Amino acid sequence: MKRLADSYTQLSDEGRSDLAGMLQQAVTVSDDRYKALQSAADDAEQKLTSIVNKKMNFDSNYGTTLMWLQALDKELKTVEELPGSELEHSTIVKVCVLVTSVRPGMQTADLLSDSSHLFGVSR
Repeated sequence: MKRLADSYTQLSDEGRSDLAGMLQQAVTVSDDRYKALQSAADDAEQKLTSIVNKKMNFDSNYGTTLMWLQALDKELKTVEELPGSELEHSTIVKVCVLVTSVRPGMQTADLLSDSSHLFGVSR
């Protein structure tokens, strides 16, 4: 670009305005194309950054959900291994708390009242 600008200046100094005008027009067109390409590159970078952030968020949520599911699976295996008469209220509470930690709309008290008849255990 600098070389083109220098050539334009030299042509103007020599009085060759026809070539200087054509060169100036070419420089303007090239500058506009460069700005358009730069804008497209900036847009692509923003989209890529957004996609990377969404992927990182997904990976984080996936990891947290996987750990929660493993903890819930462990608690459920403990419940399955116990005979109905030995099923303790504290075990049911642990399971209910795990469920409500991921499902904020659920209330532990509601789950506990449902769990009593599901597991055949009274509090």
